[in-house]
Amino acid sequence: MKKILIKILSLIIISSLLLTGCSSGGSPGGDIVAKVNGVEITKENFDKTSLKVGKEYEMIFGEEIWTSEVEGGKIFKDVFKDEILNVMVSQELVAQEAKKNGITVTDEEIANEVKSFMDYIGKVPTYTDFLKENNVDEEFLKEHFRLNLIFEKYRNKIMSETEIKDEQLKEYYNSHLDDYKKNEVKASHILISTLNEMKEPLSEEETAKKEAEAKDILDRVKSGEDFAALAKEFSDDETSAVNGGDLGYFAKGVMVPEFEEVAFKLNVGDISDLVKSTFGYHIIKIDDKKEEVSSFEEEKENILGTMRYEIYNSKMAELESDSKIEKFEDIINK
Repeated sequence: MKKILIKILSLIIISSLLLTGCSSGGSPGGDIVAKVNGVEITKENFDKTSLKVGKEYEMIFGEEIWTSEVEGGKIFKDVFKDEILNVMVSQELVAQEAKKNGITVTDEEIANEVKSFMDYIGKVPTYTDFLKENNVDEEFLKEHFRLNLIFEKYRNKIMSETEIKDEQLKEYYNSHLDDYKKNEVKASHILISTLNEMKEPLSEEETAKKEAEAKDILDRVKSGEDFAALAKEFSDDETSAVNGGDLGYFAKGVMVPEFEEVAFKLNVGDISDLVKSTFGYHIIKIDDKKEEVSSFEEEKENILGTMRYEIYNSKMAELESDSKIEKFEDIINK
C-alpha cells in the first residue's frame, strides 16, 4: 500500500547492513560482482548478504515489501540488489581508507558483536534455520561484523572532525523551512484488492467484479453505515482492517500517488469516491489534518545529524571519484 522513497530505502538497507555487516572477502575464484580498486566482491558473499537482508526485510515489513513502490515507478524488488551492491562497494571503500588511517578493531569487539547477534537470532527459530540453510555461519558473521565496526569507526571519525556552530545550524534551518512544515493527513481506508496471492493483477473480468464489490461497499458507507465496521469486515488491507481501516498520520511521498492525491485534497470528515491504484480500489475517509512548522530548537539535533551526514556523504563521493570501481551486472543477475 505504501510508497517507499528511494532515499529512505537506501538508508534502511544501510542500517540493515550495519546491523549485520557485509563482506567483500571470501574464497578465491568464483564469480565476481564488483571490484573496488582491484579488491573483489564475490557473488557468493553478495548472494548471502542479499538473502540475509531480504529475509530481515520480510520479518519487519512482511512479504508485501517486494511489491512496494519506490521512486521512478519501480518496485522494491527491482532496486534491492543494486542498493545492496552499492552499500557493499561503499563498505569496501571505507575498509581501504580506514586501513590508511590506522583504524582497526579487536577480536574482542568482533566477538561481542557476534555474541549479541547470536543471542538475538536464537529467539527467532525460523530465522536461525534460514541462516543455516543458506550457509551463513559464524565465520561469515565475524567478517561481516569486522567490516561493520570499521565502517562505524570511520564514519564517526569523519562526522566528528568538523565543528558545526549554532550559527550554521540556524542558517541551515532558515534555508530549509519547507522541510520542517508538518503537512500530514490522518486517514482510514477500505481496500478491495485487484491482485492475486502472487501479487499479480487479476484478469479484466475478475477486476470488474472487484470494482462492483467496492461500489456496493461505497454505497453502504455513503448511506451512513459505520466505516470502521465495514473496513474490518471487507478491507483486504489486513494490517489496517483490524483497526477499522486506520492508517494513522502520513506525509506526502509516503502513499502511492493516486491515493495521496485524493487524500490531501479532501477535508476532515470527507469520504472519497472509489480511488483506483495498483493495489486495487480504495475508499478513503479523512479523520484529521495537521499543518504546523517545527521550531529551530525542536529540529536542532536533527539538523546537526543531517549536516554531519552531508559531510560524510561528501567524503564518500570523493572516495568514489578517486577510486576504480567496476560492477558486473551480468554476474549479479545470473
